[in-house]
Amino acid sequence: MKTIKKANNSKLKKGAEVNNAGYGPANTTMDGVFNFGGFGVAPLSQPWELNNSASYNLISLQYVMLSYCYVLYGPMRTLVDQPVYDAFRGGVRVKTDEVSPEELEALHREIKKLRLVKKVIEAMRWDRLYGGAGIIINTNQDYKKPLNLNAINEKSPLEFKSANRWELAWNGTPDDPRSTFTYYGLNINQSRVAKIVGEAPPAIVKQRLQGWGMSVIECVLREMNQYLKENNVIFELLDEAKIDVWKIKGFNAQVLSNIAKGVTTKRIQIAQYMKNFLNSVTLDAEDDYQQKTQTFTGLPEMLEQIRIGLAAAIRMPMAKIFGLASKGFASGEDDIENYNAIVENEREKAQEIFDVVIPVVCMKVWGFVPDDLSYDWKPLRVLSAEQEQNVITQKFNRLSTLYTQGILNPQEYCAALKQENVFTMETEVSKGADPQPNLGMMMQEDVPTDEGKKPSDGKSPTKEKD
Repeated sequence: MKTIKKANNSKLKKGAEVNNAGYGPANTTMDGVFNFGGFGVAPLSQPWELNNSASYNLISLQYVMLSYCYVLYGPMRTLVDQPVYDAFRGGVRVKTDEVSPEELEALHREIKKLRLVKKVIEAMRWDRLYGGAGIIINTNQDYKKPLNLNAINEKSPLEFKSANRWELAWNGTPDDPRSTFTYYGLNINQSRVAKIVGEAPPAIVKQRLQGWGMSVIECVLREMNQYLKENNVIFELLDEAKIDVWKIKGFNAQVLSNIAKGVTTKRIQIAQYMKNFLNSVTLDAEDDYQQKTQTFTGLPEMLEQIRIGLAAAIRMPMAKIFGLASKGFASGEDDIENYNAIVENEREKAQEIFDVVIPVVCMKVWGFVPDDLSYDWKPLRVLSAEQEQNVITQKFNRLSTLYTQGILNPQEYCAALKQENVFTMETEVSKGADPQPNLGMMMQEDVPTDEGKKPSDGKSPTKEKD
């Protein structure tokens, strides 16, 4: 008979037992803290729970579904649109010191005429929804060739078109400068598109997105589904909140006959009509009637927690998503400050777009592009009327102090007041005239004569001298 060799585990000391995974003696002091499984790791450290909850079907690639969900669901539209609208709240102004205020105002009129800001807002909304978008510069030049900025003048036709990433398909690889876009069958040179790319995905996901970014819906899909499902459950419970139960003798036999079934149905309809009209139910002595009602205990608390989870995933305060004010001692300012970081990110994206499209408008209006182009945004924090007046008063006092100390001359003082939006009216002093302070009407008894005496007849000193 063949002798079977002992296993390697026999080398353990006498009395030592091997755990079910074969990784050493069991019943040690740490056993139970690290409850080894078949893979030699703690169960909570295994990725299977994450894998069971993960989806390998990216919603960023579901163009039709994203479009219709954006149309139908209010919270999803708020998630997409609200940060963009808040970024442009109060408008944006182009700033440069190389032109006069009148010329700068002409530029803003042309921007408004071209509806450029509205096109940028629209493109940024599509960027958040689909993961990418762009602004197409449409001129009378050949769109297959690079844009010649110097060829644009005041007579050049110009318009801007917003397009999402599905309307702008790559011809080639995104990193190749020779690649072009296809817009409804037209090959457009890259220099004619101000491209917007959403949040950058990992490398393995980036290949599937074809050089574009991710939709903002991607990371909140689970919370969004939870919110929608909870609302559907509530509506179903409302439909079944009150149910009438009828117990009719011989009902099972009656439903087998069409004639009897019609009579039974009519009988119940008459009883329901009398209940609605007379608030009473008339039944046969052998029939029975009950009414069951549903309770909604715990549903408000559950909905509140789901809303909190959705707001946390979206990184937006509940006041922005659902219009709910802060509760308890919280003022909501901390939530707004965190949300403003998202809005600032949208403004940075908008400035990257403006760096491409605003020079085109400058060439059309001025014939050149200033080197110091910048953009002035309204503050994200909204002040009350009283706070705004306090800020204006402080600016005025600070500039007045600089003027009285001689640091600012009258023209510089007027320019500073206008720059700080304290006093925007054009005056003679701002144009170079010497200031003539109006001291008001002086009391006649305080006006001395040439001899140092006060006039007694009400005449002015000049007339008395004459």
